[in-house]
Amino acid sequence: MSYSPSTAVPYVTLGNAFSLAGGTVAPTSVAHGYKDAYVSEWNFNIQQQLANNFGFMLGYFGSKGTD
Repeated sequence: MSYSPSTAVPYVTLGNAFSLAGGTVAPTSVAHGYKDAYVSEWNFNIQQQLANNFGFMLGYFGSKGTD
C-alpha cells in the first residue's frame, strides 16, 4: 500500500510567511502586556485528639483564579 498526497503544502520561510498567510499576520495582532493567568490555593487545618480512637478536625481551604 502506498500513500500519495492529494495536495502539496508550500514551503514556509520568513521571507514568504506574510504572503502565504494572505496578509493577515501583523505585529499589532500580538497582545502586548499579556500576563499569564494563575491560581492561588490555601488551606488551614486544626486537629485535636479527644479520646484514644476519636479525633476532631476543623479546616478551611480555598482557591482564587486570576486572569
